[in-house]
Amino acid sequence: MEYLTPNFLVLGADGTGKDTLCAELEKVLGRASVKFPGAIPETLEEAFHRATVAAADVEPYAGVIWNRFFYPDDLIYGSVVRRDDERVTTYWRKEFRTRVVPLLKTARFHVVLLRISTATAEERGVLTKPTVNATGNVDAYHNLEWWQWHKICHLYEEEVNDFLRYQLPTRVTETTIVESPMVAEMLMQFAITSVSDPRWNNAVC
Repeated sequence: MEYLTPNFLVLGADGTGKDTLCAELEKVLGRASVKFPGAIPETLEEAFHRATVAAADVEPYAGVIWNRFFYPDDLIYGSVVRRDDERVTTYWRKEFRTRVVPLLKTARFHVVLLRISTATAEERGVLTKPTVNATGNVDAYHNLEWWQWHKICHLYEEEVNDFLRYQLPTRVTETTIVESPMVAEMLMQFAITSVSDPRWNNAVC
């Protein structure tokens, strides 16, 4: 049945387990995940264009797995790391919310935000020691300061609230259960249930 192959968008700050979760979803859905944004866009205009093209190209129930996306990732990291001008960031955030989010909704994406506590992050050595992720690559986020990382975590929470406001199926998941063999099945059940949930049938954009 078509609702058995939902599309997923996995979000979260560095070190929250996105690669691990995507690897688990790959096992269940039987297809490789796509990691965005790939080559980092030089401008928000470029990010907006690439986001629009990518989102418009996805069919509902195709089993697509996205690891990060231009929105909200590029806006969040741009405002914290690159120190993008606040007026510019605010304008583009509005544009992404009103023009890209409806495309994600049309494609029936289910958003998963991974949340990690400070205690767990410190225990795992996030930002302090190189770690090998689920794809076998060394994570490259150790040039962030702790205040930047905390700000990034906070901004993800804010953006996910907007996903909910725009009625995009969204679930916040603690990073401590990401490595559980049941996490992918749990998210699949969330996706299946949301298909018949009337809250997700009408956008408010």
